[in-house]
Amino acid sequence: GRAAPRLEGGGSHRARAGHRIRRGAAGDPAPRGDRGGARPPRWREPTLAIALKSPPTPCWSWGSYITSMSAGDASQAFSDKQKLMSKHIANYAKDEKQGLPAFRTKILTAMARHPGVPFFFGKFDKIQVDYEMMMITLLSDAATSKDRTATERLAAAKSLASFSTRKLGDDALGKVNTAVSLERDEAEDSDSRDLAENLLKTLSGAAGAASLK
Repeated sequence: GRAAPRLEGGGSHRARAGHRIRRGAAGDPAPRGDRGGARPPRWREPTLAIALKSPPTPCWSWGSYITSMSAGDASQAFSDKQKLMSKHIANYAKDEKQGLPAFRTKILTAMARHPGVPFFFGKFDKIQVDYEMMMITLLSDAATSKDRTATERLAAAKSLASFSTRKLGDDALGKVNTAVSLERDEAEDSDSRDLAENLLKTLSGAAGAASLK
């Protein structure tokens, strides 16, 4: 077949990509991917992704179009554009099918435990690193957060249930179960109580285990 294209400075796209993966995100302690079969850590990405509440503020340049206007017309056009963009950004931040909630749900779903590819736990550059504990903590917080959509919370609960055979997972599941049970008891409407019931059912472990088979 065709040889992989070369990059400036030597090395193929494939080799350079592999090098980036092994290094991990900048500033993160990142073990080599072949140490104990652990998946290469990419900790910063999921942390930022599930915390994202609004997309970055867009920047644009109108070039000669804007410079051809009078100062008053240009100011009005810019104001109108800002209002339109703010509306689209607000809608995207709340759209559960195609917006940020859907994006965060996919990240939470991808954080489920896969027995054949464990999250890294060990020392790296004299720093103790436990990505499994970090993932469990993020999932626990997401499953109990009333600021998240029902879909996000259920995705987090399902992924958390996949850790049910682990000591850290069982401890976290116990705490989340207690919090959600209290939420169910204090619910003030049918939607809130139904969500709590569904979360408890998912946290039981059956749903999480089934996703791994």
